Amino acid sequence: MKKIPASGIVGRVALREAATSELNQMMNLVRAALQARYDLAKKPGEPSYTWFDIEAMYADRVIVCKDGRYWQFDYTIDASNNVQLAEPKEVIEQFLPV
Repeated sequence: MKKIPASGIVGRVALREAATSELNQMMNLVRAALQARYDLAKKPGEPSYTWFDIEAMYADRVIVCKDGRYWQFDYTIDASNNVQLAEPKEVIEQFLPV
């Protein structure tokens, strides 16, 4: 991924940059890493594709719903676009009054 200069993105470049899909690319990298992790954990005879849904994505963590339970994976992406996933932590959805 390209680094954003300290001065920000301005002028025509800003308009062009707004049309790129780097956020989507980052999401795809994290999704692929999650898929690979789940595929490694599958039992013999299970399908190679494990279904999960990304419920929320943050700069440093992703919330996944799998089999009706929510899991948080902290992650990092290095300069070569390699994703490192931390061990999952089970989390709950919390509803608070506004």
